[in-house]
Amino acid sequence: MLGRNLEENNVSVSTGRAVKKKEEGKGRRGCLVLGHPCTKTPHFLRLQSVEVNAGQFATFQCTANGGTDSGDKLWLQGIYVRDAPLKDIKVFNARRFVALFSVVNATKRDAGNYRCMIRTEGGVGVSNYAELIVKGTSPYKSVFACSVYGIRACSC
Repeated sequence: MLGRNLEENNVSVSTGRAVKKKEEGKGRRGCLVLGHPCTKTPHFLRLQSVEVNAGQFATFQCTANGGTDSGDKLWLQGIYVRDAPLKDIKVFNARRFVALFSVVNATKRDAGNYRCMIRTEGGVGVSNYAELIVKGTSPYKSVFACSVYGIRACSC
């Protein structure tokens, strides 16, 4: 329990940690960390940009330090582009996992910035933004146009 006056307590504003000073024999003072609001929320490592040709799957790998369980919500959030659902999750140990997200049949409309998101009972974790670069046009669009419109001279 925290003490009742400022001499007994010290709250770190930058980290939000509540710290209680305690006596440690022969006049030495020490600190005891009482809690941190983000201890139960995974922290993502740097997310890398992805470059694909149009029509391919763009896979983002979100690596995080921290644990995850079935009650957590993981997703790839896009800015002005569609979000991507979780494709797969690989748990390496209790303190590290990788979440995989795929933007299926990527088009120029899918190009943009994405970040990894996780919502846990301890809070929300977010990664940096990474760019999806989509080059060229989808070959599937050409095949579709040729078959629908009966065009004979298609470069499919």
